[in-house]
Amino acid sequence: ALERGIEPLEVKPDVCWQLPIRRTQEWVERPDGEQVLKTTVTEYDRRGWGEGGADLDWYCSGSPDAHVGAKPVWQSYAPELTELLGEAAYRELARLCKRRQGLGLVAVHPATAVAEKNPR
Repeated sequence: ALERGIEPLEVKPDVCWQLPIRRTQEWVERPDGEQVLKTTVTEYDRRGWGEGGADLDWYCSGSPDAHVGAKPVWQSYAPELTELLGEAAYRELARLCKRRQGLGLVAVHPATAVAEKNPR
C-alpha cells in the first residue's frame, strides 16, 4: 500500500490497522444531566483481550522490539488516530502532545525504556 501511496488503513481490515490502539466509548452523564460521549484511546495490551490474553505470544505491543520508532506514536500513527478520532479531535490531541512534550513531563512506557537501554 505504501509503495502505491495508499495508507495501509485504507486497504486493511479494521481490526488490523486499529491494533495496537484501543478505543473505548461510553456515554457519561454530567452533573447538569447532559450526556456526552467519552472516548478513551489507549494501548491495546494483552489484558485487553480478556482472560487468556497473556497466552497471545504474537501480540507484541508490550515488547521492547515494538518501541523503537523514530517518532512518537501520536505522530507515526497519525492517519490511524485521525480515522479513529476524527480530524478535529486528532488536531487537538497533536496540539496537547506537542505542548506536553515540550514540558518534559512525558511518562515513558516501560518497554520503551528497555528498548532505549538495549539499542539494536
